[in-house]
Amino acid sequence: MEKKMFRSGVAGTIVSCILLVGMSLFFGIMIFGILRTALYGSPILDADSYGDFVYIDADYLSGSFGSDDDGNEYLFAMTADADGSYHDYIVSLPEAVYNSTEIQGKINQGDTDDAAPLRIKGTMEHTSSDLDELAQKTFAEYLSLDSAEEAADYLGSVCLVYSVSGNNLADLGIGMWIALVFMAGLIIVWIVEIIRLIRRQGKKNRKIANARMLYESNADYQNGVGQTTESDAQFFRNCRCYVTREYIVSYQDGLEVFRIDQIRELYGFDKQRYHAILSFLFGAFAGFSVEHYLVAITADGEVHQFARLNAALKAHNRIAAAILQKNQELLLGRMNTAVSAVGQSLEKLNLAKVKGFYGSNDIWTGRSLDSFRIE
Repeated sequence: MEKKMFRSGVAGTIVSCILLVGMSLFFGIMIFGILRTALYGSPILDADSYGDFVYIDADYLSGSFGSDDDGNEYLFAMTADADGSYHDYIVSLPEAVYNSTEIQGKINQGDTDDAAPLRIKGTMEHTSSDLDELAQKTFAEYLSLDSAEEAADYLGSVCLVYSVSGNNLADLGIGMWIALVFMAGLIIVWIVEIIRLIRRQGKKNRKIANARMLYESNADYQNGVGQTTESDAQFFRNCRCYVTREYIVSYQDGLEVFRIDQIRELYGFDKQRYHAILSFLFGAFAGFSVEHYLVAITADGEVHQFARLNAALKAHNRIAAAILQKNQELLLGRMNTAVSAVGQSLEKLNLAKVKGFYGSNDIWTGRSLDSFRIE
């Protein structure tokens, strides 16, 4: 009996934190990958479709073999892989970029082996029939192709259209930006949840350690735990709470034992909670829930939160009725309602009908001690 009352639940916290860390890393890697590709592009050989933002590291650039009405110049680029294989591409550059020192320098250096490759970023587009025809004629001369060979066998149907901005952030689209912000927001929420879980577990561990000391030295703790084995002790399994002959014994969030005759005030407390894992698995709204507590203020000024439940009214009614059978001097709710003024029999007690009993305002804060709270 005593052993289960001192369980810390640390395994559940560890599993939850591991899941949250995993989800955060997964979304973080997704965000990093999307932004990295938008900022730096991906190798053209890794592109999945036309319109992708890509780059080539050109070892050789030809001079212009044609231009269009928009002033763009077309040239051939050659890249070399680490294994010694070569790839040829058509590149479209604005006239100003084509005439830049960097591009002209690369064109003029030819195919010098020790020259550093020049990275060119842009969008991978499908070539037009006119461009294919022009490339066929020029590339055939460029590589001395025989009449049976097609330039498309070397060049494909791909043209790298130069990006003036050097990145693709402007083309991500509002939908993608919303998705990125949403994922980043989730990561922040999950990190906050991880911190909350760790802090809560730390407080719970300290509370349990203190409860062990009290159990060894405090007569009320020893008597309370001992009375849980008596035949008239009422056990509420779903919230791990005993109402014994003289004590409330709660071990839902670490062991607490306090005398029923020392309770001066009894409240219902509603607290909204966000469950990050449920939200991820079943949707954003599935992660939000309202938890209902009973809160007892004892004569020593301590706050005791216990009987935490989502569907709480039935269990709370029974627990409160059991308490009131043993202590009718306490006050109920935020209106300080005397038991005699409730106007209900204990057998049919409905705390929801006690004005001001439930609420989300913790009116005891600032005028009581909270040695046992872990939230």
